[in-house]
Amino acid sequence: MPDLPSVIVPTSSLAWMEQRLVELVPLSAAFQSRVGVSNQADAARWVHRTMLLPTGLDGVERPCALVEQGDFSLRRVDNNHLRPASTLQLVLTDWLPWPDEPGWSMLDFKNFVGGVLDDLALLQGQDTNLPIESMTLPLSRLGVSDPRSGSERQYLIAVIAVEMSNK
Repeated sequence: MPDLPSVIVPTSSLAWMEQRLVELVPLSAAFQSRVGVSNQADAARWVHRTMLLPTGLDGVERPCALVEQGDFSLRRVDNNHLRPASTLQLVLTDWLPWPDEPGWSMLDFKNFVGGVLDDLALLQGQDTNLPIESMTLPLSRLGVSDPRSGSERQYLIAVIAVEMSNK
C-alpha cells in the first residue's frame, strides 16, 4: 500500500486547515517533551487524525494528539470575497500517571495541555501556519476516563476547539 500522506495532498481550504493543525502540534516543545522526542519529525508520529483510528481511543498509544475536522464555514470579508474558517477538535490524551493521586495527575496533565496551547499561540500565524482565531477548552471536556469504561488503564483527556482561518 502506498504511503498515503505522500500521495494525497490537501488542496482545498477544508483539507488544508486540518493538515496545518496536524503539522503545527508536533512543533510544540511541550508536546515533544511529553512524547519523549526532540524534533517535529519524531513528534509527528504521535499526532493522528481521529477518522483514521478505527478502534477509537482505547487502541491509541499515549500520550498523543488527535485532530478531527469540526465545523467549516465561508465568512463574508466584503461584498466580493468569502474567507474560509474551520473549527477543529484537538484532543490531547495521556495515561493517568498516579491513579491514587488524581489531583496531582490532573495538575501534571494541565501543565502538558497548557504548554501545548501556549506553544500553539506562539507558533500560529508564523511562516505558513494559519492564524488561530481562538482555542477553547470547556471544563466539561477536561477529565479522567471512567474506570468502568473497559479500558485497561484510566487516561486523561482534553478536547479543545481550535478555530482557524485563512486570512
